[in-house]
Amino acid sequence: MFSIPIVLFVNEPASHGKKSLTTAIKDGCHQFVSTIQNIKKSKVVATFLLAYWLYIDGVDTVVRMAVNLGEKLGFEAEVMMVALVAVQFVAFFATLLYVKISDRIGLKNGIYLGMLGYVFIIIIGSTITEVWQLYLGVILIGCFQGGIQTLSRSLYARIIPKNKTAEFFGFFNMWGKFAAIVGPVLMAGVTTLAFGYTDDHKLSARIGFLSLLILFALGAYVFSKVDVEGR
Repeated sequence: MFSIPIVLFVNEPASHGKKSLTTAIKDGCHQFVSTIQNIKKSKVVATFLLAYWLYIDGVDTVVRMAVNLGEKLGFEAEVMMVALVAVQFVAFFATLLYVKISDRIGLKNGIYLGMLGYVFIIIIGSTITEVWQLYLGVILIGCFQGGIQTLSRSLYARIIPKNKTAEFFGFFNMWGKFAAIVGPVLMAGVTTLAFGYTDDHKLSARIGFLSLLILFALGAYVFSKVDVEGR
């Protein structure tokens, strides 16, 4: 439904000659290699992308593994469904407020605020015993999830070359697809290791969830090296 206005009212530039599938694939590969080379030439962009990959992996893992954690802690399916709906409802309004706050404290500090928010979310998630604590964690996820993603895109737009916006954002979107890969592996590995020592699946799940703090610690460290003003 939301794509209908684009189809009806946005004129697509005329293409200059048709290309074969083979030619299009070759051109795409050449463009991809060229984009990688351009990113390597820009230290600030490369550093930001590494930092983004680390902390957004933590963000996406928290969101994707929250249900799994809730199930291991013994919460009913109905409770988890309410929590999932609440995240989406809160996130819409919280993102608008988050952007307003970032206007005052700056994009970089706004992203730091998001990382700090997720540190609290992980700590709360690892100590949950009651339903109200679960809902508190869900509300906090809604408060920070959309905001940190929005500010990350805004900061990225500021540091990339203006004449290469399309290709750099194409890479950024692809890069984001690789998020939530390290986090689940880290969480599963630590959970399994902890279970071998404790024989308590709930305690080991809590310890595994806490291990996601590593991603935000590394992300914050690398992000501190992003010199936005000196680019």
